[in-house]
Amino acid sequence: MNDTHRKPANHGHPSWRQCAIAGIGATLALLAICAAENATGTPWLLAPLGASCALAFGAHESPFSQPRNLIGGHLLATFVALGLFHFTDGAAWAMAVAAGLTLALMMALRMFHPPAGATPLVIFASKASWAYAFTPVFSGTALIVITAWAYHRVGKQSYPHRWW
Repeated sequence: MNDTHRKPANHGHPSWRQCAIAGIGATLALLAICAAENATGTPWLLAPLGASCALAFGAHESPFSQPRNLIGGHLLATFVALGLFHFTDGAAWAMAVAAGLTLALMMALRMFHPPAGATPLVIFASKASWAYAFTPVFSGTALIVITAWAYHRVGKQSYPHRWW
């Protein structure tokens, strides 16, 4: 085929259809989290999970979007932050240390998930208990991964590219 018959490249820009599909997927995942929150009466919705949905649905091929990174990054951030929060009685400087240590550990353990960098800030701001690690962090991130897996299957897209 010669160059005159080739379709113009979109230069990596997603189509309107791809944008709509990603937006619908993120909406469904966040609605599932809201439904779980309403059913349990326990807070599940936290801002970093919205950013995680942006990756799981808008950049599902990215290493940052894979379950190990998405769930592992948030859990790692949670345990680092909870440890420092409770050990230091919530000292403000410890929040900065928790965020920096989370970044370093996510990189070292190959669980890098950028939205998880905000998780320590949320934990300190909300004065979270140890139960926070399970709900909303583990439960919410697992629900995002399960929703992304099902949603991408229906759309005949591959997600995740690797589970661990």
